[in-house]
Order: sequence, then structure tokens, then C-alpha cells
Amino acid sequence: MLYREIYPGFNVPIGVWFVREMVRSLFKQPYTTYSSLRELLEGLRGLTKVPVETIISRSRILSLLTRNRRLGDVLPKGKS
Repeated sequence: MLYREIYPGFNVPIGVWFVREMVRSLFKQPYTTYSSLRELLEGLRGLTKVPVETIISRSRILSLLTRNRRLGDVLPKGKS
């Protein structure tokens, strides 16, 4: 999961080049793996200025995944 916070004080518009270079730099560094989404969200606490609850409430995917046990619970059922 890649998460980027942008604050009001960041006045300079950024382009694709800047984002690409930051992601490239990110992948050159050691990373942490998590065994579940819940564990990842708990690991995110304290690393961001925005509370994890706000991140979840503003993300459609995270909001759905934290309320449901499986992705199949939110996908439309296929015809048999």
C-alpha cells in the first residue's frame, strides 16, 4: 500500500516526474510486510498526521474492506 499525505503548506504543484521519483526512491528502501489489513492500519498509526479513521472514512476501498470480512462480500454475485 502506498499512501501520500499532502498538507495545506505544500504550495508547489507536483507533476508525474516528482511522484515517480519518490515512488522509485521508496522501493529502494527496506519495507515492512503485514499479515492482514488490520495489522497494516495499526502499523500506520503514529506514522501519519491524518488519523487512520479519517483515512479509512475517505477511502471507498478501505472503508468497504474494514467493514467486510472478504472482498467477495462486496462484489456482485455472478449468475450460476
